[in-house]
Amino acid sequence: MPENQQLDKGVFPSAMPPELSDRAARRTASRKKGEVVDENEILERVVHELQNHLQTIGMGLELLRLTGADPQECQTIEQGIERASRLIREIPEYFSSPKPHLSIQSLAAVVTDVTRQKQEQWHSQGVRLQAACRDPLPALQMDWQQIEKILDRLVACACAFVSAEGGEVEVEAGLREVEAQRYVEVQVSSRGVAPCGVEESEVFMPFRRINGYPLGLSLVLARRTVERHHGQITFQKLSPNHGRFTAILRVH
Repeated sequence: MPENQQLDKGVFPSAMPPELSDRAARRTASRKKGEVVDENEILERVVHELQNHLQTIGMGLELLRLTGADPQECQTIEQGIERASRLIREIPEYFSSPKPHLSIQSLAAVVTDVTRQKQEQWHSQGVRLQAACRDPLPALQMDWQQIEKILDRLVACACAFVSAEGGEVEVEAGLREVEAQRYVEVQVSSRGVAPCGVEESEVFMPFRRINGYPLGLSLVLARRTVERHHGQITFQKLSPNHGRFTAILRVH
């Protein structure tokens, strides 16, 4: 390997999801006291080992790239690693909800950042994204880590709806007030050339595949998170090729 050429570590999944690290440390201390290993610890160990295996596969993929392997085949392998890693991260979250972490951020900044990231991921499949924020949006105290996950999952699903033949995804955000209580409202709309390929009653079912894209547990987790924040999330199929997610979350 040339000295000035380094492996791209962006393809490698982290060895352990951050939300597991604190619990893992506590259980390590418990083991030193002779306590019995419980089911949650076994799950964490399985996730850890699977992430390590994916990291090894990713390192092998980079070596293949350096030897001139077919770029399309490498991209397919990389996509498989990313999807498997995403599902592995979702499993612990499904069985153990993360603790709330309140902070003050701008809704507009979060929407813009997630939209930009997804545009980079999906533009090669003919997906065009844009963000629109209604009215000036103040900085708010909310669990922004979880809200960013919700938005990321909704946008990824909307992009999958239009990925078959291309289309547009629009993310719109604003504030609503109901009985003196403020709420954040986020709408993610998709308009594709081809039908989106899912019915309203099926979209929140786990392990759906949309145009070859595996949703895994992402929308199940998005709905759970919204409900924990005393909100609601819906999906409307406005036409065969036009769908819209709406998520409403209470401001703390």
